[in-house]
Amino acid sequence: MAQDEDDGDEAAVDPLNQPVPSFAPNWPNDDRKEGDWASRYTNLEARRSIRWEATYVWACLVLSVIAIAGISAILEIRALPLSERTVTYFYPFALAFFGGSLGGTLFTMKWLYHSVAKGLWNRDRRLWRVFTPILSSGAALTFVLLCSSGVLPFFGPDLVRNPAGALGLGIVLGYFSDRAFSSLENVLSGLGMRKPSRTRHPESSAPPE
Repeated sequence: MAQDEDDGDEAAVDPLNQPVPSFAPNWPNDDRKEGDWASRYTNLEARRSIRWEATYVWACLVLSVIAIAGISAILEIRALPLSERTVTYFYPFALAFFGGSLGGTLFTMKWLYHSVAKGLWNRDRRLWRVFTPILSSGAALTFVLLCSSGVLPFFGPDLVRNPAGALGLGIVLGYFSDRAFSSLENVLSGLGMRKPSRTRHPESSAPPE
């Protein structure tokens, strides 16, 4: 009898390990019936939180675009007393930084409206949505600096030192900042900088780090 119960437990489906249905276009109705248009979020506090996050993301988007346009305009008209060498050196890095912010903001915006539409939004993810544009800026700048110095072989120095190339790469790297950091970790692991793994206790149910 105990054996039968064990078999049943092993065959039970763990909902936490099931794949999440993909976003539209594969799931365009958000698991709603036809004509079901009302918001799932009837709680006033939840609505205010969603509006706050949407406003924050829009602000990040606008500020990133303004910063990129401002840097381009200032350096184009030489409004600051900077030498030609200084301008040439720092221009691509500044564009990569704010390009990363723009890419990270676009990624955050996509996941915000998807999570709200699918009914998966929760306030515990707010820190993720707040910090993603900042982390994306750091990821883009780090990669462009390392590629410019020749440390990373992903992109040539001529490409990352070109303003348009640095800006374009910054946006892409910012959008895929999680994958960018994973790629960097793989490179460092190949250089012998692998993070030491901890031995997992057989009776522990906590996942390894």
